[in-house]
Amino acid sequence: MTYQEILDLAVYQSGSMGSDEGIADLEIDAQILVQQYVNEAYRIIARDFYKPYTYEEVTLDDQGGFDPDVLSKPLNDILAVGKTRESLEAGSGSRAIYDPLDIAYNPFSSDYVGSPGETVWIKYTYFFPELTQENNLLDLPEQYHALLADYATWRYMSTGNQDKQTRAQFFYARWFEETRKIKKFGAKAYMADRFRNLWTR
Repeated sequence: MTYQEILDLAVYQSGSMGSDEGIADLEIDAQILVQQYVNEAYRIIARDFYKPYTYEEVTLDDQGGFDPDVLSKPLNDILAVGKTRESLEAGSGSRAIYDPLDIAYNPFSSDYVGSPGETVWIKYTYFFPELTQENNLLDLPEQYHALLADYATWRYMSTGNQDKQTRAQFFYARWFEETRKIKKFGAKAYMADRFRNLWTR
């Protein structure tokens, strides 16, 4: 689906018996709300469920950090740092591990990842670029596209009357249930299916 198709689906789902056919049927303020809700869902899925990641080389400043704007994608979280990309791909880079006994501990951030002036590779999760009319195609796999419409439908209808708020709960429940099934970026689906089949024989 395209961004436009997701917007239209959200509006159609929000209409009383489907009376609203698409985003163009709404007032400008309402259109902006639905657009915001779709992009909000897009960010939530990237941050909490799909978690796409990539590798990139950066040169650290005199504080041992770097400007996130130098990255090719919007930074979410730094997962690991290494001397080479190959070391990160092999899982041998240093990692940000939470230590509950060290309250002063601070996980990797763009403010500090290594020695000042050093050139390193980082593995990081990122957010997808915001969806706009000009940026109409999604980076998210097709099977998750309708979830964005479900989220936007829930948020939009939740601001309506009691009847719409009640109906909105259906879309929230579907969003909640289906996001739990999202496989993380890079996950090997066959491994999950293999063990699922093993226990259901």
